[in-house]
Amino acid sequence: MDIKTYLPDALGARAKEANLPFSQLLRDAVIDELERRRIVSETLAEPTEHLLEVQHPDGYAYTGRITGKLIHEGSDRVGSFEIYLTGDQRVLRHNCDGSIDETTLEELAAEDNSAAYIDVAVALGEKPIVDL
Repeated sequence: MDIKTYLPDALGARAKEANLPFSQLLRDAVIDELERRRIVSETLAEPTEHLLEVQHPDGYAYTGRITGKLIHEGSDRVGSFEIYLTGDQRVLRHNCDGSIDETTLEELAAEDNSAAYIDVAVALGEKPIVDL
């Protein structure tokens, strides 16, 4: 299949000057993205409903419902927590104090909890990078 892509002039000139293999780079990127999407789809293939006790910042409690997949249970310096991947691919962290936060892979990587980061990366079809 012949596909045309657009690169801004400055970027295109730099890429051409560096003799980048455009076709191979695009092919590899497409393969990687298709694999990532397959993994996320498999992770969410059988979503379940999770009812969680949540503490609102204003002080009242409620039951929160997440439809998705529990992808990590763990603990850190603050206490226990669970991480869920929702059907719309958000990553939510439910903490032992009842708080719930949307988080990102980058935020998890910055924390001192490599197990949570690795589990979430794998569920998102990303290759984890861990400092040794």
